[in-house]
Order: sequence, then structure tokens, then C-alpha cells
Amino acid sequence: MLLHPCFTSCVQIKQVAISPTCQGQGLGKKLMVYAEDVAKRLGYSTIFLTGRQSAWNFYRKLGYSELMDDYVDGDLVFKVFKKEIQTVPIVKEMKTNG
Repeated sequence: MLLHPCFTSCVQIKQVAISPTCQGQGLGKKLMVYAEDVAKRLGYSTIFLTGRQSAWNFYRKLGYSELMDDYVDGDLVFKVFKKEIQTVPIVKEMKTNG
């Protein structure tokens, strides 16, 4: 999985993949939640991704909405998804000598 910055407020999640032998164990969801958390902490407010047809319901269950109609690339059918997230304000503490 990769996080690829697109704009100052938008990041793309790329190459989400779980081995077929490990699917159904919640690993994909944990990876996505972690990626969203990292994106929030980095100050991004929008995430988008391109998903294969076999993963569309997975992304919908995680709160992603479809941006456009599906498209075909070779033998695979894809769709672009988007999710708005709440950024996490970074608070820096000042050290004092007292």
C-alpha cells in the first residue's frame, strides 16, 4: 500500500492488496484504517483510490463513495472512489525552563 500526495489536501491510496490466503481476516480493513489515520495526521482531508470490481463493496463499507462510472483496463474493471476525512490538528508543545 502506498500513500501518494496529489494536492495539499488530497492523497491517493495505491496498490492495496491482501494475499488471497489472508483475505477475510480483517487485514485489509486494518491497513485502510491505518492509511486513513496517517493521511489525517499529515493534514490531508480527501483520500481517493482506484479499486478493482472485486473490491468495490469493501471500499463502500469503509465509507468511500464512487466518483465516476467504472472503466475497463485490459481484463479488469475499475472504479474511482473518494472519502472525505477529518484532519487531526497537530499541536506542538513549548518547553519551558520553569
